[in-house]
Amino acid sequence: MLANFITWTIIFFILFSFGDMLLALYNRICKRDEEYNPVGKLLLGLCFLIIPLSVWSLWLPSNQVFLVAVFLVSVSYWAICPRKLFYTYDYIVKSTKGVFSPFQSVLIILFLLFSLYFFTWQQDVYDSAFYHFQNIRWNEEYAVVPGVANLDDRFGFNSNYFLLSAIFSFRFLLGEAIYPLQPLVVTVVGSWVLYELFISKYAVKRVIILLSYILLFGVSINFLGNTSTDILPNFIVFYIIARIVLYPKLLKTNCLIGIVLPVFLLTCKLSFFPLGLVSIYLLYNLFREKKYKVISFVVIAGLFILIPWLIRNVVISGYLVYPFYQIDLFSFDWKVPRGVAIREKDYIFDIGYYFFRIALCYPGESTRDPLFVNILTDIIYLLTLCSFIFASYLMLKNGKEIKKQIYLLYIVFFTSVAVWVFGGPDIRFIPGILCAVIFTGGILLYRNSKLYLPRISKALLCGFILSIALWTTNCYYSFYPQIKEYDIHPFSHAMLKPYSITDQQKARGIDITDGFYPYVINNEQTIWVSEGLPHDMILPASIASHYAKFIPLQCIEARGYKIQDGYRVKEECR
Repeated sequence: MLANFITWTIIFFILFSFGDMLLALYNRICKRDEEYNPVGKLLLGLCFLIIPLSVWSLWLPSNQVFLVAVFLVSVSYWAICPRKLFYTYDYIVKSTKGVFSPFQSVLIILFLLFSLYFFTWQQDVYDSAFYHFQNIRWNEEYAVVPGVANLDDRFGFNSNYFLLSAIFSFRFLLGEAIYPLQPLVVTVVGSWVLYELFISKYAVKRVIILLSYILLFGVSINFLGNTSTDILPNFIVFYIIARIVLYPKLLKTNCLIGIVLPVFLLTCKLSFFPLGLVSIYLLYNLFREKKYKVISFVVIAGLFILIPWLIRNVVISGYLVYPFYQIDLFSFDWKVPRGVAIREKDYIFDIGYYFFRIALCYPGESTRDPLFVNILTDIIYLLTLCSFIFASYLMLKNGKEIKKQIYLLYIVFFTSVAVWVFGGPDIRFIPGILCAVIFTGGILLYRNSKLYLPRISKALLCGFILSIALWTTNCYYSFYPQIKEYDIHPFSHAMLKPYSITDQQKARGIDITDGFYPYVINNEQTIWVSEGLPHDMILPASIASHYAKFIPLQCIEARGYKIQDGYRVKEECR
């Protein structure tokens, strides 16, 4: 818990600082006076920080050196602009002082404490052990490596989440990587949901958002405490859409985040490109208002995020966007074979459809998700369908009563769901969008209501916060009988730092590195190979064979005598 608290504080400070920098720069250049709450500035910080980080990663490893640099930049910023520091402090005090009752204050504190506790247990996630840990480590130890996707084609999934996680792994402090960025965002969004509920006096619209957040949290619970390219964009989208539904005027007053953030989300998860419709809508309005300076600023900012990401894509896999083999513009020697890209794209759909079918038809037989997660999944599917039907009926019958922002959101929803259905309909890819569809439909249902639900809200909140603690406690309690080493106390360990998969394996008497053996390729280079998943093994590492590994080890060769030179597929294997 202590490590979580310290790392969350550092990350929040850096992202908030960079968000404030971007906002100050934007307001000064464009002569605007846009304002954002702390959550908004944190998200702007993600958008701004990824620009220098992406450029840095083209030539240098993304690790503690960059982290220290941006931390010092953040400290210097507040030292140079002390008025902004006092203004920020004053804003936070005014926003929270006298707002909460003692009971509400206790609930918020318990939510934060239990969240710190919840994220001490790292769930064993298949994709994390398969390629997430390795992808993040490649970013930490090397600049972008040409053709690294040939070592494992999943490295071609160049999510900016991996790049950000590399600088926030804190491996240099703790001796092993932790991944606190995702838990921080989940907790911050949850805190905002509680804040909105309390300041509204438990208004029904906020209660619906709370229910949707609980659904989102519950259906994602197996992935929250580990790495995932899905969690960060889903929780951010949930927050952004909730803000738009509750405060429609933000589409006019918060253009910066409305245009730039969807670009950043695209670079984290390709399937979130439909959110770009919001950016297009805002750009259209700015064009009508002849705000050309604002348009220039946000378009340039978006390109600064997008272009380095595309360059990294090409260097990693040889494709502008992997695995979209249809966009075939380059012929570098490190390019992943077209056939591999085709098979990978088909695999994504097949595996998504498999879990979709399991959740609907055989919820108790999933190898990945427990029964209650599949039940929640089915509930989300049902409520999403009801929301679409109700919104369609309302738009046809009383279209003039519906604000144009709601029409825009439902276009985004429909497009997102269509992309999901045809791209791989696994619930983990899109829960934030589906839960946003649910609360948008619920708020439409109670659009003119002034109903307040204090008793239901308090009971719901207490149950949710308690369940966070009970879930984690049960994880530790269930693990104790598996411990085979003496003098190992997971709970005490968790008070200091997260109890990682590596820690769990050691407690079971398993050394992950024991199963690896050196596989020699050309140019005196070696790959560490195992029959099991690579986990966080030293680089370069790979699984020997797997039904979803489409480039055999025998087909890989080094491009030079250094790891940084990269990898390619042998001519006879193409």
